[in-house]
Amino acid sequence: MKSNRPFIVSMILMVLLVCSCKQSKDDGTNTLFQKIEVSQTGIDFVNTIPENDSLNQFVYHYLYNGNGVAIGDINNDGKPDLYFSGNETSSKLYLNKGEFAFKDITKTSGTETNQWMTGVTMVDVNNDGWLDIYVCSSGPIKNNSSKRNKLFINQKNETFTEEAAAWGVDNDGNATCASFFDFDNDGDLDFYLGNHADQFFSNINTPYTRSLNMDDHNQQHFFRNDGTKFVDISEKAGVLAMGYCLSAAAADYNNDGLVDLYICNDYHVPDFYYINNGDGTFSNQFNTHFKHSSTNSMGSDVADINNDGWSDLVTVDMLSENPKRFMSLMGPKDYDYTMVGIKNGYEHQYLKNTLQMNLGNGHFSDLSYLYGIAKSDWSWSPILSDFDDDGFTDLFISNGYYRDVTNLDFVLFQSRIEQQKKRPLTHEELLQKLPYEKIQNFLFMNQNGNGFLNYAAELGLDDLTHSTGSATGDLDGDGRMDLVVCNQNESPMVYKNVNELNHYLNIICQGGSGQNKFGVGCQIYVEDGSGSVRKFEMQMSKGYQSSSEPMIHIGMGTKDKLAKLTIVWPNGKTQIIQDIGTNQTLTLNSVDALLAEARIHPSNQGHYFKENGLLWGMDFVHSEQENPDFKREPLLPHRYTMLGPGLSTADVNGDGLIDVFLGNARESKGSCLYLQSNDALGSLKLSSSQPWRNLDVDVMGSLFFDPDNDGDQDLYVSVGGSEFEWPSAKYEHKLYLNDGKGNYTESRGMLPKVVTSGSSVSAADYDADGDLDLFVAGRTMPGNYPSLEVRSYILQNNNGKFKDVTLAIAPDLEYAGMICSAVFADYSGDGKPDLVLAGEWMPLIFMENVNGKFVNKTSEVGNPTISGWMNSILPIDIDNDGDLDFVVGNKGNNSFIQANVSSPCKVYWADFDKNGRQDIAMSYRYNGSEYPLFTMDEMGKSYPGFINKKFTTYTEFAGKTMVDIFGTESLNQNSLTASNFSSFLVLNNGGKFEFKPLPFISQSSPLFGMQAFDVDGNGFDDIICTGNNYTTRVPHGRDDAMPSFVLFNNNGDIFYRPGSQLGVYNQEDGKSMTLLPTKSNGVKLIIANNNSQAKGFVITQKGNKPLDIVFVKAPKNALYAHVIVNGNVKYVSLASGNGYLSAPCPGIWKTQGVGSIEFYAVNGRRL
Repeated sequence: MKSNRPFIVSMILMVLLVCSCKQSKDDGTNTLFQKIEVSQTGIDFVNTIPENDSLNQFVYHYLYNGNGVAIGDINNDGKPDLYFSGNETSSKLYLNKGEFAFKDITKTSGTETNQWMTGVTMVDVNNDGWLDIYVCSSGPIKNNSSKRNKLFINQKNETFTEEAAAWGVDNDGNATCASFFDFDNDGDLDFYLGNHADQFFSNINTPYTRSLNMDDHNQQHFFRNDGTKFVDISEKAGVLAMGYCLSAAAADYNNDGLVDLYICNDYHVPDFYYINNGDGTFSNQFNTHFKHSSTNSMGSDVADINNDGWSDLVTVDMLSENPKRFMSLMGPKDYDYTMVGIKNGYEHQYLKNTLQMNLGNGHFSDLSYLYGIAKSDWSWSPILSDFDDDGFTDLFISNGYYRDVTNLDFVLFQSRIEQQKKRPLTHEELLQKLPYEKIQNFLFMNQNGNGFLNYAAELGLDDLTHSTGSATGDLDGDGRMDLVVCNQNESPMVYKNVNELNHYLNIICQGGSGQNKFGVGCQIYVEDGSGSVRKFEMQMSKGYQSSSEPMIHIGMGTKDKLAKLTIVWPNGKTQIIQDIGTNQTLTLNSVDALLAEARIHPSNQGHYFKENGLLWGMDFVHSEQENPDFKREPLLPHRYTMLGPGLSTADVNGDGLIDVFLGNARESKGSCLYLQSNDALGSLKLSSSQPWRNLDVDVMGSLFFDPDNDGDQDLYVSVGGSEFEWPSAKYEHKLYLNDGKGNYTESRGMLPKVVTSGSSVSAADYDADGDLDLFVAGRTMPGNYPSLEVRSYILQNNNGKFKDVTLAIAPDLEYAGMICSAVFADYSGDGKPDLVLAGEWMPLIFMENVNGKFVNKTSEVGNPTISGWMNSILPIDIDNDGDLDFVVGNKGNNSFIQANVSSPCKVYWADFDKNGRQDIAMSYRYNGSEYPLFTMDEMGKSYPGFINKKFTTYTEFAGKTMVDIFGTESLNQNSLTASNFSSFLVLNNGGKFEFKPLPFISQSSPLFGMQAFDVDGNGFDDIICTGNNYTTRVPHGRDDAMPSFVLFNNNGDIFYRPGSQLGVYNQEDGKSMTLLPTKSNGVKLIIANNNSQAKGFVITQKGNKPLDIVFVKAPKNALYAHVIVNGNVKYVSLASGNGYLSAPCPGIWKTQGVGSIEFYAVNGRRL
């Protein structure tokens, strides 16, 4: 599961990448970094890790957390110098003599230390233009006086004096890091001091509060710089809290000119996101702006990763991509632990790195799996920089831990010793049992904005290490970013960047007299003529316990000039510089900034939507309660009790206005029918007729249609979910008859007994007899995952009475599997409604209507090799060429569970433990071999009689393949494969369909609700999309990154824009969607969310005014329409039911460019 990119594409990108690097290895291969040996650098510092009976991991739980490095020019000779913090050994200062030669001046400079030092920052605290050094202290010693932080003030002659007490910053807590920035924009640097607790508190049964177990050692601090002294304003500033702070990432995340803070907390303590209020205080708004965090948030860094002008954030954790290490080390917390933690205020935390992409509206989406950086083992220091200068930010991550203290066998051994012998482990037992393994650091290279690939070994970072802090700087003055990496028990590694092809531009920011001399907090916006705006921000504290050279590095690719550079200083003054030559270091001074503030907000490109649903009555709330999915079936990949809601629209009371029905869950107050009012707002009001309110089951899909040909809209309700064991009469579907005035009663006798846990329902006159028939999709067999014996139905309408004809006309559909969406659509172009099905563990199924029978034509017209967890289907003529294409919503590529051509996901089922019940196992591929997806403990709870007998230790189990564990005979019994989780555009090429993945970023979550509408008025239907899945397997984390989006269509070429930029932001668990016409020719959009409130929007035009668009209702039984748009014939499918659990009223929107409209029934009969 290393990469989602096709092998050939990845190889092409690799060739392009190494072409920009230098051939310098002895074996002739290309490299980006060249390690400079100690014999040349003279850096003989070693951060020694002590291990003995009185000092080990169990005496001090952060014993192996390592040290940091600071890079900066301490003597202003133009060459950056190095300072390494030391734990048991003294910290050391090395003077850069040029050509990667360094001189140890620790003793003569007065910067020795004799206590446990951790984070280090080079920073000018007194605004004299000379870098001082602040070093944090922690360690196992309980004597507070031995933990006081150090502040070395630069004496401008390569010596320093220690003045922490005089400046008021000799804090004696357990300090890990200090992040300096000008929080009040007064011209001097303030700082956040991150401390950690002495002990590991793990009782999540205690409700979380910010003061929980807080003491002098672990409380967090904020110091305001008053010119000659710092003042502790922690409580006043709003940052007083207990924490396990390992890093603090300062940046202006919301582009308001004030620096905010993201605090990474280790263990179970939630991360903090402090918004700078501009009045000397911060507000922790993590829950408002983030959906989840890493569990053990360690190092962090900030950069504009996707070149959109907003600051993005990376935090790192401990998830291994190696199957053996993943299975042998402590992994994600189980269901019970996670749910209790969430209930008690510890928030949604998941064991993985996060890439929190800034959406530009204050909210963030974690795209770590999509970008391929979620797994980098026991990680410490992420550094974001454009190492190859191609114009896209890359990511280095240091990793490794001196002892694998989370090794599961060791944890059990330790527990047994403590319980049985009533004593802690001895030093000899610890050394004997505690594993020791060096691993490689990661170098994720940005693939032109389409994710990252790890090329550490190929590009020169192939050392096996235990690395911690790291920093970047131009050590040799060639303009490229070199890399320094700290190691445990070994010398640091110094890597020279040998890139020679691409261009660069370095920016040094200099404040005016006595004003922030190194320009910390300066924001630079780069416009290189490509249409994008890149943001850079001058911050030195990066990664983990480290600080980088105070310089902004801009990769320019092949461009030899920069079109425009805008620098916004912390005081709000602005400079604009144009036509700048590259391959130089440019020094900018704040005194030259004469323009008033001209802050750039790149995403404010005009909204097409306005959220105001509550104004016109869209107050529907879908309500769920906790259900026993994962107790009944512990190995489910996601819940089946939380699949709704669905919705449908029609004019139910004959007043000419379109009304709305929304299904609800069994735990709610019931499904709701809203009637549209004849007022200016088109307000929605609850109907007095709600006979479905007493349904004790989840309502899924629904459909308004006229089965009895009496001229009004009756309602079919598909029920489903998995709350009740199968079989159960609760899953019987319902038909409600309309009296013509919008009053409904349950039909008796019109439907045969339709009993299935269903999903969607679709209608079309498949037999051309003048009335509407139904296809009812079966979704799951509750309690029997992944059984394919899920009943679906074709119901033939015979003068208002329905007959189950599935076996007679479509035997393949009787038990077609787990169907999520189905549409009637004439994909074959013969005037008859065919069926297209999407579902779980299946390809997109094409069933052609051949003389009134449905024949599976998937192999002839589709692609049976592309299977996935497909959720939804939207018929659309994407290129206005007169035939029918489709958009298919799939799981997406931003999840723990991945599937692609090179690494499919599979599910197997058999009676592994011979107890008469079917057991399941899921797998993925890594480096060509197939491994289990579930851990030994997870499978042991599901079938203990098999796993627990076969494997007695985690070491025995770790690294075993599926065949090793289950054997070929069991695996050959039953299996299903998902080969691709990408959502697709399915193009009709003369009756044969081509599958093209939707744009990269649209794969950020499962795609559910979709509607086609020409949002920008260019004559081509755009695609409005929503999704997410909050009900995934709990330890794997929610799929919650999708903000809703629009795929804008330009003659069949589609491009992505997030809803956060368009006014249609919805990052809830989005499911169904519909467009709703109003009396005033307005267009409303309703998105129904699982276990949350539905959202309502109006679609607007320039000036934020509502659209004036006529909606033409389709005649009864219309199958499709030909619409003339700007001279082209657009095909519009009109059969009822599309998207996900959505059934909008069929019709045509007369958007810009629409001319004549011709409606057709079955067999091409003109209506």
